[in-house]
Amino acid sequence: MRLLRALARQMLASMFAAEGAMSLKDPESQAAQAKPLADRAVPLLQQAAPSAPIPTDPVTWVRINGAVNVVGAAMLASGRMPRLAAT
Repeated sequence: MRLLRALARQMLASMFAAEGAMSLKDPESQAAQAKPLADRAVPLLQQAAPSAPIPTDPVTWVRINGAVNVVGAAMLASGRMPRLAAT
């Protein structure tokens, strides 16, 4: 069962790593899809934390999402904090 679980983690992590790498490599291609969400979320975040530096550009949000995906995939694949990585 351990071997099966390790292989499943690797396979699941590869999907997130590939998507995150694509987001980091070419964020402009996904920025148009992220724009409606960024337009709604940025004002809410600015109200919640007025002194925090919150990016307003959808390209930046796509890059942040890509970096989180790559880091989460690495954590999941290595077995380090898998529950946090799955979150």
